[in-house]
Amino acid sequence: MLDVVNSEAVYGFRGKGKPFCFTLILLILFLFTYKHSYAEDISFELLADTQYLEVGESTMLGLKIVGTRNASAPALPNIDGFSGRYIGPSTQMSIVNGVASVSITHKYTLVALKEGKFTIGPFTLNIDGKQYTSNAITIAVTHDKKGTAQNQPNTARSGGSELKNRIFMSVIPEKNVIYINEKVPLKVKLFIKRLSVKDIEYPKLAGDWLSVMDYEKPQQKTEYLNGETYDTIEFTTRFFATKTGDFVLGPALLKCNIVVPNRRSPFPGSPFDDDFFDSFFNSYATQPLEINSNEVKITVLPVPDDGKPVDFRGAIGHFNFSLEAEPKEVKVGDPITVKMIISGEGNLTTIKAPVFSNVDNFKVYDPEVKVEQATVTFKQALIPKNASVKEVPAASFSFFEPESKTYKTIVQGPIPINVTGSEKDSTAEITDMGVKEPKSAPKETLGKDLLYIKETRGKVTKKANYLYQKPAIFFIILIPLILYVVLLIIEKKLEKLRTDIRYARRLKAPKKAREGLKRAKEYLKLNDSSKFYSEIFITIKEYLGNKLHLPPGSITFDTVTGASRIDEAKLNNLKEILDACDIARYAQTTDNLQAMELVFSLTEEFIDYMERCKTMPLS
Repeated sequence: MLDVVNSEAVYGFRGKGKPFCFTLILLILFLFTYKHSYAEDISFELLADTQYLEVGESTMLGLKIVGTRNASAPALPNIDGFSGRYIGPSTQMSIVNGVASVSITHKYTLVALKEGKFTIGPFTLNIDGKQYTSNAITIAVTHDKKGTAQNQPNTARSGGSELKNRIFMSVIPEKNVIYINEKVPLKVKLFIKRLSVKDIEYPKLAGDWLSVMDYEKPQQKTEYLNGETYDTIEFTTRFFATKTGDFVLGPALLKCNIVVPNRRSPFPGSPFDDDFFDSFFNSYATQPLEINSNEVKITVLPVPDDGKPVDFRGAIGHFNFSLEAEPKEVKVGDPITVKMIISGEGNLTTIKAPVFSNVDNFKVYDPEVKVEQATVTFKQALIPKNASVKEVPAASFSFFEPESKTYKTIVQGPIPINVTGSEKDSTAEITDMGVKEPKSAPKETLGKDLLYIKETRGKVTKKANYLYQKPAIFFIILIPLILYVVLLIIEKKLEKLRTDIRYARRLKAPKKAREGLKRAKEYLKLNDSSKFYSEIFITIKEYLGNKLHLPPGSITFDTVTGASRIDEAKLNNLKEILDACDIARYAQTTDNLQAMELVFSLTEEFIDYMERCKTMPLS
C-alpha cells in the first residue's frame, strides 16, 4: 500500500507549488522503478460474508479467482438448502512490493430455504485448459439464530422450519367429480408467514384437458392454520374440462420476488466488508422465487344419454331463456329480427343458438352472437316467404343441470305476427316517378319527321381512340411520379448519412470489415503472423466501433458485453479472437498456420453473425 505524506512537514519545503512538484517527482520515480510483473499462479477461492443465517435470510457468496481478470462466471450448481442468483463480477488490482496482482470475484446471493448445516463447495473452474478447485465453506441455517454464533459455533438445529413452510400455495376446486364443459369455481390460495413478498404474478395452470377463465381481483386476508397466523392472497376463477377421464389439476405455478436482508460481514478483511456493497446492494435485495402448489385429482364424466333431448347441444349449468321478435307487422320479403337471450350460471362458451320448431316458410340467416358476463344474446333474421305466415315459430333450449343430474328444456313462443302482400309484391317495379303525359301531342308532318331506311351500309371507318383511352398514357404519367419517389428516397438516405453518424458508421462497417479481412487473408497466405494478428485486431476493433457506435480505442471485451446483447457462444468466439491478438501483440510469440486459420474463421463467423441479425443487438 502506498502512503503519500506531507512533503512540507517531512522535508521542510515551503513556498507555493513546491510540495506538489516534489510529490509528482516521487510518483514519476516510483513509476520508473516500479516492477511491472503479475502473479503467474492462479488461485480459486470461495468466500461468504457470514456463516450463520435464519431461514429466509440471504448472504453474499463470492468466487474469487486471483491471477486473471478474464475468467467467465461459473454456473452455480444446485445447492441443497439454498436458492442462488448471479449478481455480477468485481475486478481488483493490488500492488505488493512492486509486484502487481489482479483478480476477479463473481458474486452471488444465496437465500436460505430450510434449517440445517450445509457445506457449499468445493467448486471447479476451467481456465485455459487447466482445472482449478476451490475450498469448501459451511453455513448454519436456523429458525432463530439468537445466541447461535456465540453459544453453538459448530452446530445448527436440523429439520423443523423451512422456507416452504413460510410461503406455499394450495389449489382448492369446489368439487372433484365434474361433468365435461361444467364450469367449476376454483380458489388458489397463497400463504405467507413473516416474509416480505412483492411482484406477485397470477397463478398458472396447464393441461390439454383444461380451460381456465380469467382471475377475479385477488383478496387479501389473515387466516389461522395449524396454530400459525398467515397472510393469504386468494385468487378466484372458474375452470371446465374439455375431455372426459381421470386427470390431475395442478400444480399451479406462481412467480414472485421475496425481499431478503443483505448482511455486512462481521469479519474484517472479508471481500464484502467495504462501502461498495452498502451503495450497490443497499440493506435489502429481492430474490426471485417460484412456488408450486399441491395437485388435486379430478374425475370428468360425460353427460348421461338417458333422457337427453333431441335439441341438446352441450349447454351445462342452470339457465333462463327468453325470446323476442321485432317488428310484428311486415310485408313479404321484409326481415324480422329475433332476439334470443340466455342467462344464468354455467359455461357460456359452449352454448349454441336455440332451435326453432318449424322455419319452412322463412328464409333463415345465421345468428349474431354476443357473450357478456352472465348472458349470451343471439340475434337472427327471419324473412317470411308468403302472407300465410302468422307467427314466429317457437324456439326451444335444452341444458343439463349438474346439481340435479337432469336435463331441462325451456320453450318460448310462438310470437304472433302480421304479414301482408304477396311474393309478387316483393319484387322490384319500375315507376314513372310521377311524370305526366302532355295533354296534346304535336302533329307529325309526313316527310319531315321520318328517316328512310338505308338499303346499303355505306363506307365504314374505325373510330379512333382518344388519347386518355390508350394504356400507354398511364405509364407515361407514372414515370415522373416514380422518378420523384426514387429521388426522394435517395435524398432522404443521403440526408441521413450526413446527419446520423451512428447510421453512417453502421452502414460502412461491413465494407471496411471485408477490406480488412481481405488484407488479413493475404498475410495468412504469406504466413506472416505478426501482420496477420495486427490486421485482425484492427479490423475487429474498427468493425465493433462502427457497429456499436463506440470509439475504436475503447473497444474491449467488457465494453462490447455491456453495450450489446450478443449470443453467449459468439461472445466466447470474440474473446478467443481478442486473446489471440493480445498474445501475438504483447507476448511476441509466433503462432502456427492452423491457429491463424482458426482465428480468421472465427472472425469471419462473428462478423457474419452480426450482419445477419435483423436488429442490432444493443442492450
